[in-house]
Parts: sequence; C-alpha cells; structure tokens
Amino acid sequence: MLVVVFSVLSDNFLTLNNTANLVAQGAGKMIIAMGLVFVLLLGEIDLSAGTLSGVCAAVMAMHYVRAGNLLGGMGSTVFYVFIVGLLVAAALALLMRIWAGAVLSLVAVGMAMLGVDPNAWLEMLLAVCVGAAIGSITGFMVSKIGMPSFVVTLALFITWQGVILQLIGEGGVFGIRTSTVLFNVANGSLSVFGSWILCVVAGGGYALVVLGEHFSRLRKGLVTQPTPIVLTKAGAVAVLAIVVTWLLTLNRSPNPDLVTIRGVPYVVPIILVLLVIGTYVLNRTRYGRHIYAVGQLRGRTPRRHQCEQDPGERVRGVRVRGRDRCDRVLLQGGVGRPAGRWVEHAAVRRRCGGHRRDVAVRWQGQGGPCGHRWPGARGRGERAGAPAPARRDRQHRDRRGATARGIGRRAVPAERRGR
Repeated sequence: MLVVVFSVLSDNFLTLNNTANLVAQGAGKMIIAMGLVFVLLLGEIDLSAGTLSGVCAAVMAMHYVRAGNLLGGMGSTVFYVFIVGLLVAAALALLMRIWAGAVLSLVAVGMAMLGVDPNAWLEMLLAVCVGAAIGSITGFMVSKIGMPSFVVTLALFITWQGVILQLIGEGGVFGIRTSTVLFNVANGSLSVFGSWILCVVAGGGYALVVLGEHFSRLRKGLVTQPTPIVLTKAGAVAVLAIVVTWLLTLNRSPNPDLVTIRGVPYVVPIILVLLVIGTYVLNRTRYGRHIYAVGQLRGRTPRRHQCEQDPGERVRGVRVRGRDRCDRVLLQGGVGRPAGRWVEHAAVRRRCGGHRRDVAVRWQGQGGPCGHRWPGARGRGERAGAPAPARRDRQHRDRRGATARGIGRRAVPAERRGR
C-alpha cells in the first residue's frame, strides 16, 4: 500500500537507483527485525532495539574516529562507567549460563582497555560485543528478576537515547570517510559477475531446500503441500531472483555518463546469510524448538493432557527422560493427521546413551483420555509412526475398567476389598 502511495506521489520512487538505495538504507532495520523475531516468538517484546543499535553504532564510530582511544573520546567518568557496565554484563551472562554473551562482553572490555588500532572488521566486532552485553543485562532483568519486558525495554529505550546524546552530542556526527570496507558495507555493490553468482546460489539453494524437504516428507508419509504448489513457489522465487538481479546489474547512476553504478548491494548477501542462519536455528536446533515451545505455552497450565474443543488445537506434554535430568516438552500439534498413528509433527531430540530419540508430541485418534488413544511408550525411543505397544494398551484398558467400576474415584468398602 505504501509503495503504491509513494509511487503516485513521486515519479522517482520506483527508479532503479532509489530502489537500490531503499534496500541499502533499510538493511539495518531488517537485521533488527530478524533479531526481534526470537523475542516475539517467546511472547515478549523489545522496545529498545532501535536505540540499542544506535549505542552500538556510536561506540563503533567513536572507536574508529578516535583511533581506538575511547577514554579520550568519552571522558574518564563515562569510560569507567562503560567498562563497569561491560563487566557487570559479563557476570550476569555467566550467571545465566549465556557463554557467548559473557565472552563477547569481555572482548569489548579488552578492546576498550587496550586501545586497539582502528580496523573495519574489529569495529564491527566491537559493535556486536556491545550489543551482546546490553542484551545480557536486559535478559537478566526480564528472566531472573521477573520484570515485564514491556516496562524494561521502554525504560531502556529512553536510557539509550540519553547515552547516544552523551556519546555523540546533540546533533553530533562522526564522519567515517577513510574506511573503504565500512563504506562498501553500507553503500557498495557487488560486481555484475558476483551478482549473478549470488542469484544462482540464492535461488537454487532455496529450490533445493524446499523441494528436498517436500519429497522427504512424502517418503515418510507425512502431511505436506501438493507437489505442484511447491514447484510453483520454487519457480516463482527463481524467476523473481533472476528479474531483480538483471535490473540491478543495469547502470542506475543518476549521471550515467560520469559514474557507473551496477550490481546487487553488498547488504543483500549479508541479509540473506543472516536469514538462513536464523531460520536454521529456529527450525533445526533444540534451542529453536525450545523458543517455539515457550512462546506457544505462555500462560497455559502445564499438564499431562490439555485438550480444547478443536482437535487441531490439542496440546500434548511428553516426558523425555535423559540420563541425568528430565525435561517437560509441551508443543502444539497440527490438524489433518490420520487417526490411529503417531505423526512426527514436532519432535524434540535428546542425546541419551549414544542414541537419538525422536519424540512425537502429537496423537490423533479415538477413545482414551481427552478423546484420543493412550499414548503408549512414546518418549522411550520408538520409531515415529509405530503403534502403541500392547502392554500399554492393556494398562490403558485396565485403567478405564477400574474407572468405570468406581475404583480410584471413591473409597472402596472394606467388604469389597476382602473379596
């Protein structure tokens, strides 16, 4: 809708040069949005993400412009508060067992104290380290202290605005003109050959992943989209990638006789790499499955059986026993599954005794508690799709018979116990 409005208001909005500039200028917002996906999946919110990124950029720019001398750029009081804050963030990260946050916070302390020479790659690392330290402090206040994320991040939103003003001054600007790497990351473009290589890798990689997953689910007998729809989606993405790459490899300079600007902006492959990594973490790792589980079950009572009127909204808790600890996993299943068999809709993998256990958490069937069959020995390593063992079925029938006779629901008279 906004694209249509701005296209009507300005004839220059949909030009190649302006479109490429929009991609480059919006890259930072896209990266912040990808990070916020993890927060939103947990059922939380972060209102301070924009100003937090501003603090990271201000520290990076000051370190580069001041030749690594943050003490001279910040002043002694602000500098020592900055160092103490990084050390506190490292301690809190260790307390929460967030090892990456602790290491990155200590790396930022070392770079600030040693006054390393300015380098484009080190400056970007410093910005990431400062962001990790601030995230550790925010996470501690939300997860350990129990403060609402809305309140915490709203307060930090105002706090980081003040920090930015302290670092750069009101209306202040740090000009970075001598770093070719930083300039190219923000404004540069790939070569024409590199742009087409990116097109082949991105479009072909997407098609291979989507089609591979689709045919894998077909072989396992799992529910998936029709094959023509999947082929259409893969083909549409490939065609879109080819068209966009061809347009961006044209000369889009406002003065084509003086300057030539061709190629896909550098920020595009950076965004694609971060998108692939984030998608893999959420869909293929235990950490990502825990994020989905916590977000879906926020506000629900963890019970063995929790059912609603719609069978598609049925929730199942499965106890997964390891050698040294137990985890309760509650995930939400899908709809349209065939009755009477286990379906590998969402699984939790746990290493135990050298073997991997695929624990299906969805059962669609008739009878038994909450309108479905007794789950059997799932969670003990059985193959996905296998029926419940007969021993568990007998136990379930015994339970149902005992309940029907009233045993377990009321006290049994002494004369009946004597029989």
